[in-house]
Amino acid sequence: MSEQSVAALEAVILEKLALQLPDKGPLGAQTPFASLGVDSIGVVILVAELESELDFVFDPADLDMTHFTHAGRLASLLHSKYQLTGE
Repeated sequence: MSEQSVAALEAVILEKLALQLPDKGPLGAQTPFASLGVDSIGVVILVAELESELDFVFDPADLDMTHFTHAGRLASLLHSKYQLTGE
């Protein structure tokens, strides 16, 4: 797995989250989404924004909340399953 590609995906995810959560301060790749107050509606918004930005469609099986615990985990899924790079 290319660490550079995963880092680029993490940056895209964190950018999208920062737009949803402007008052949360600095966000990191390992910051738990739950600690930020990201709920199921926030995940739906994030999914739609990522699909649009990265031009792909999530497999419904990948919409399990276990993939949406933090940006690092989600970026790893996007890179390994969908071969996305974030670039």
